[in-house]
Amino acid sequence: MQFLSPFWLYAIIFPILLVIGAGFLYRKHNRRWDAFVSDPRLANRLIQRDSPACWWISMVLILFALILLFVALAKPVNGKEQLDIPTKGKNIYLAVDLSRSMLVEDIAPNRLTKAKTLAIEIIESFPDERIGVISFAGKAWLEAPLTTDHNVLQEALLSMDEKSIPYGGSESSPLFDLLLKLNEKKEGDITPPEALLVILSDGEFHSEPSQSEIRKAREAGLTIYTIGVGTSSGGIVPDDRQRDGFFRDRSGRTVNSSLKTQPLEKMALFGNGEAFLDRNYDFVPRLKNAISTLSGETTTAKTLVTYNHLYQYFLTPALILLILACFTSKLWKLMKHILPVL
Repeated sequence: MQFLSPFWLYAIIFPILLVIGAGFLYRKHNRRWDAFVSDPRLANRLIQRDSPACWWISMVLILFALILLFVALAKPVNGKEQLDIPTKGKNIYLAVDLSRSMLVEDIAPNRLTKAKTLAIEIIESFPDERIGVISFAGKAWLEAPLTTDHNVLQEALLSMDEKSIPYGGSESSPLFDLLLKLNEKKEGDITPPEALLVILSDGEFHSEPSQSEIRKAREAGLTIYTIGVGTSSGGIVPDDRQRDGFFRDRSGRTVNSSLKTQPLEKMALFGNGEAFLDRNYDFVPRLKNAISTLSGETTTAKTLVTYNHLYQYFLTPALILLILACFTSKLWKLMKHILPVL
């Protein structure tokens, strides 16, 4: 037998101390009454008190009842059974743009932080699905492979910044090349696994994604959704290496960046998905509708552990003893009247 909450066993000391303290108080109480009567021979006639045996029986019953109660609270169990539950998880890839333009503060606090916040919201909205995180700029990098451990995903997102990828700019080709490798058809499968791709970007690509790239992604089982982060008015790209904090081109002029929706809408259109803006608060229900149409992969990610609980064998006698303790004095008086008659 083992206990799931063994710290309750330490509480057994309290009813023991309680009974010992009650015994001292009982004796002290009787001495005070005896002090009112000068002649000890008259004490039993003048002072009416309950039988000490009755009192001690009640205390012992309460003691054992509390001990049994604390043992029941410690959740005693005898053996356990592990059951692997097959689950069918859907695959979701979150691709976050880490180019320098994502640092623009046209939305508070900046585009990159907003994109990561939206990505975490998506992760929390799909607790049972397998999700992977990809960062991209001039290159693409797998930050976290497909997993149901969403704490790992959130840690990966929070640790990402514009310095995570040493290649500047924003290119879509490396992103799609990486996705084609990740979602390629497995041996023995007729078709590649279906997956949902959510791209979070401001749409400022050095070279817009071609229709052939998007078509290959569709043939690889990817359905593409995009979320545009930023505003059309935009803002100046920051650069902490400059004295004034602004990024400049080769001619020395500050670089302004604004949200480009056309490339994002193009990817969503040819990717059989939808394009959203960061201000669209209904994108999660739309994504849920999309993920419901995909076929999932059967896994055994969830393990159910069941225990043979024994608390009822301690709780039931504890309740019986408490009831007996409450009626001990009445039962004692009843027995005193019945025994002489018998």
